[in-house]
Amino acid sequence: MSDDGHPTKNQGLQKLSEAMRNAGLLNPVFRDNVFGSATNALKEHSERWARIMEPLKLKPPIIPDLSAWTKAQSELGNVFSDFVKRFEAFNFKRVFSAFDWLIEEGRKAAMVEKSGWLPHHTTPFDLLESDGMEQGQVADLIAEYYAKEWAAVEQAFLAKLADYDVDEEAKETMSEALMAHQQGMFRVAPRLLFPEIERVCSDAFFDGKRTITVPTKNGKQSRLRITRLKEVWEMVREMPLGDLAAYEYSWQLFRKVEEHLYDEVGDDEAAREKYRTDPVPNRHGALHGIICYKTQQTSLNTIIMADFIFHLVSQLKKYAVEEITVDEAGQPGAR
Repeated sequence: MSDDGHPTKNQGLQKLSEAMRNAGLLNPVFRDNVFGSATNALKEHSERWARIMEPLKLKPPIIPDLSAWTKAQSELGNVFSDFVKRFEAFNFKRVFSAFDWLIEEGRKAAMVEKSGWLPHHTTPFDLLESDGMEQGQVADLIAEYYAKEWAAVEQAFLAKLADYDVDEEAKETMSEALMAHQQGMFRVAPRLLFPEIERVCSDAFFDGKRTITVPTKNGKQSRLRITRLKEVWEMVREMPLGDLAAYEYSWQLFRKVEEHLYDEVGDDEAAREKYRTDPVPNRHGALHGIICYKTQQTSLNTIIMADFIFHLVSQLKKYAVEEITVDEAGQPGAR
């Protein structure tokens, strides 16, 4: 709990989940008890209306007896009266309180992004004021925190890393990036981690290949390099929202992945300046020597992005393992 009495950032999703559970929204039995009767009544009502109106389709039409419909209308009214009473009994106050907290966290995350840092579970949100702080103040405060508290920050990264479903090579590479950052070798992370992300994704989803064959609109086959990992981001979009949201500030980070991280910088100097002034490194700019990323901020932002992408890979691999295949007997089975 922070000094102002609000939950810390690590308690946010848990707070919302508990509020929804206390309200009954996560209990399928309770949901069915409240919403099920109304849903079933509507379905039965529409089916009954279709049966009553069936004679009108005949040629010549037969005028139906609407007395049954009048009775059904009365029954439906009783069902929805009961539904309203049950709905009013929901404890929405806790749910809305949790949403208010998440909105406030969203404001702070936006403030962090504007200062050039990526929001992350290691960000010292409890030190930030929601209003009145200049971008420079926010940037300096976060930089100072990471410098002074690096031992704790590094352990937070390593604790998450230990649970990711990535190989030892990826974990050792990330550890080396963290050690280089601690030593002030800020050029290392972008040039080390972007290739490692590509290797991890290639091994996980493309059988270690760096090019894939995809169908074109005219029915032919085209060979594409995987360097921008477009297919991986498309898989992320199809992933259950809960798995994406399990990583704090995932919406902000995934937007940065799609809109910036894997863009092609190009040769236009004005366009390059846009990427050069962004403290979140761009893969194309870093690996082709177009932009030299060499600050504490660009180094740690790269580490945060690698940490986030390793989380995404771990989540996606769960569904690859659960994919349905056909066994030798021709029966579906889990691989």
